Amino acid sequence: MNRFFLMALVALLCIGFGFVFSCGDDDDPSTSSGQADDEGDDDDTFGVDDDDDDDDSEFDCSGNVCTDNTTGLMWLNTQHGDLWGEASAHCQNLDHWDYTDWRLPTVDELRTLMRGCPATETGGSCGVTAACLEETCADESCLGLDYGQGPGPDGCYLPEELDDFCDWYWSSDAVADNDERYWVIVFNTGRIENRDEEGDASVLCVREVD
Repeated sequence: MNRFFLMALVALLCIGFGFVFSCGDDDDPSTSSGQADDEGDDDDTFGVDDDDDDDDSEFDCSGNVCTDNTTGLMWLNTQHGDLWGEASAHCQNLDHWDYTDWRLPTVDELRTLMRGCPATETGGSCGVTAACLEETCADESCLGLDYGQGPGPDGCYLPEELDDFCDWYWSSDAVADNDERYWVIVFNTGRIENRDEEGDASVLCVREVD
């Protein structure tokens, strides 16, 4: 009688323990549901990141016109060289996309396009700005970096949206103590310097977004 009672008790305990241990099986619906929820959370997180990347795009471009969402400037890359006077007239006479207020950019506006050369980016140590246009404002920090080592696809120091033609670009700012020379930015080296108005440089026309 005692032996029968003990055997029954052992059987009941085995059944009970078996039920408890089975809760952790991979086939349990609650566990599978939890895994699916976690995977769904990961997918949602990645989705948010991707959307944020799209929303944070710096430039909106169509053809050779790019609007910088950071500065509110619209750039037109005409990709050709001119004397300073011809370059200035070229921009002023443009009627593109029904806009007629194109102009040559200031040196400060051109500096907003510098990438990968901290000294000549906006706020960098190079002293050539709208507030300092004398020749002595350019020191060693304005000399830029190695040729063709910028972050753009072809080693340019321009944003990739505008680096189809990596070259010298005219600003509208004359050297304060020599009005026959104008400040230029050299985007294949990150350099800021000035050159005679009879020299050639390329043209990036700009306008302020309405």
